[in-house]
Amino acid sequence: MLREMLGELIVYILSYSIFAFFMILLSRRMKNKKIASLIVVLSCIIYASIRYNVGSDYDTYYLQYNNILSYFSSPMQILNADFQSGFNLLEFFTKVYLQNQYAIFFVVSLIVYPLNFLIIRKCSKNFGESVLLYFLLGFHLVSLNILKQEIAMVIFLVIYRLLSSPRKKWWPYALMVGLSVVMVSFHISAIIPLIILLAARFINPTRLKIILSLAASFILLSAYTAIMSASIFFGRYVGYLDAVNHEYYIVIIGAIGYLIFTSIILLFLIRKKKELIKINPANKYIISALILSIPFKVIGIDNFPVYRLSLYIDQLLLFIIPDLLAVYKKQNPARYHSAYIFYLALMYIFFVFSIVFLAHNNFYTYQTIFGRG
Repeated sequence: MLREMLGELIVYILSYSIFAFFMILLSRRMKNKKIASLIVVLSCIIYASIRYNVGSDYDTYYLQYNNILSYFSSPMQILNADFQSGFNLLEFFTKVYLQNQYAIFFVVSLIVYPLNFLIIRKCSKNFGESVLLYFLLGFHLVSLNILKQEIAMVIFLVIYRLLSSPRKKWWPYALMVGLSVVMVSFHISAIIPLIILLAARFINPTRLKIILSLAASFILLSAYTAIMSASIFFGRYVGYLDAVNHEYYIVIIGAIGYLIFTSIILLFLIRKKKELIKINPANKYIISALILSIPFKVIGIDNFPVYRLSLYIDQLLLFIIPDLLAVYKKQNPARYHSAYIFYLALMYIFFVFSIVFLAHNNFYTYQTIFGRG
């Protein structure tokens, strides 16, 4: 049994690696980045739309979507039932107009991937490098599972784009407010990373603040259950406090590994803070936001769903790591090539680690709706 599972895992890692590296190669080699982006988007849409039982929450979304008309008879009923109504509305309209039992996965992919890669293309100075990070940091795998939060995460990226390129006109700010409401209607927890993103604009990132954030993390570790239980906003998530299996060691290892890996990246970023800010002033508050998100990663060791809140902020690594690589290339061009190969090797090791250990990736096969049964 164990040998069969290990075999499935190896096959999955190899097959998914081929898909991921084909997308990466395409985005790096094609000169026309718009066409490259379009091909990557279409490939990701197809990959996500035809999957079957891929992702630990697949069954939950499948059953919820196919029974949505049994729960609600009108959009107004959905709106009156709950503030967090975004995904139910999406399911309702998808079921009414498309009817297909798998259509929700197609519709979600139509929202997520075009927006994701549009923002990457607009915000990154190295599109190919950002696409590589999108796959190797596990964000594509995340998009196949936590669908409600994934939609909120991509809206968060749009808000970041608007926030990082302020204009004198009033409409971008009005749009940000509207998008914030939509984002929270899909996943109410998104309000926390949004507050962090706004607060980060007023904080100067330093090593001392990393230490203070870590200290605050361990204080919160003993108090977060009481805070969540007393909160009006997060009452719906209190069940996560009791439902987490603390003997599920795979995800505990995953949370520890994720904390260590992202902390190492943060230390490299803080070392080159001045150079990064010179390349892009927005990098200053990306680093600050990463510092402020440390508590989610620490608490995630005890309660792994909490670490998912850090994913909103960690998406910004897609933009700042290519800038960091540009800094190192400029400062030490002779050693850059060998250092970059070492960097790729470490990223791939983390990529494999995330497939095996992170909570949203506990699936080791890729089946399609055409071959089910």
